Amino acid sequence: MNKKSYLFGIYFLGLTVASGLFSSFIHFQLGSQMRTLESLKDWLLVINVISPTDYNRRKYPTFLFVPQSPKDSGFGRGPYSPSIDSLVFEAINELEKEFSIDKNRRYVMGKSGGGYGTWNFISTHPEMFAAAIPICGGGDPKYAPYLTDVAIWAFHGEKDKLVPVKLSRDMIEAIKKAGGNPRYTEFSGKGHSIWGEVKATPGLFKWLFEQKRDKQK
Repeated sequence: MNKKSYLFGIYFLGLTVASGLFSSFIHFQLGSQMRTLESLKDWLLVINVISPTDYNRRKYPTFLFVPQSPKDSGFGRGPYSPSIDSLVFEAINELEKEFSIDKNRRYVMGKSGGGYGTWNFISTHPEMFAAAIPICGGGDPKYAPYLTDVAIWAFHGEKDKLVPVKLSRDMIEAIKKAGGNPRYTEFSGKGHSIWGEVKATPGLFKWLFEQKRDKQK
């Protein structure tokens, strides 16, 4: 891959000291459209969903890391190549050298191309993440045995024409067969644009921030 500049967003939500949780939100479409500072409003939407109030910021002090995929690139195991997943992991390692981040409470969430990336991240480095929320993405079922200790809540629209719903169904089925206990929500009659439904899911973020690597899933 030729050397390029990559844009990452790092936010410190409610942190008064350099310690806290780590969350990563990855989304191909945000990355491919990120060309001007005006597009930062997309990042702010992510922040507002995860920590929309002062109460939530105090309750869930979080490092929110938002990697952006350049045009015609992706986060691995999706239809886009080359992948910048190695750069994302390098950035995470550098952040953890500088700040006191709870390594038992790393979370990853992504939609569409970021959904593929979410499955890829936990498949290649399951030891890194306590929980994952892949949204209308897909992975490789052969990695299911490695995902039984990762708390997963996957989402997909039944009528998704961009990313077949079968990809999420197959991953969930494979993980269950391997002994895992993933959660799965499929929105009947919905297509690819299900972010509104996902963020309105009762208890989603409470569930997310309760997960720990050293806690029985």
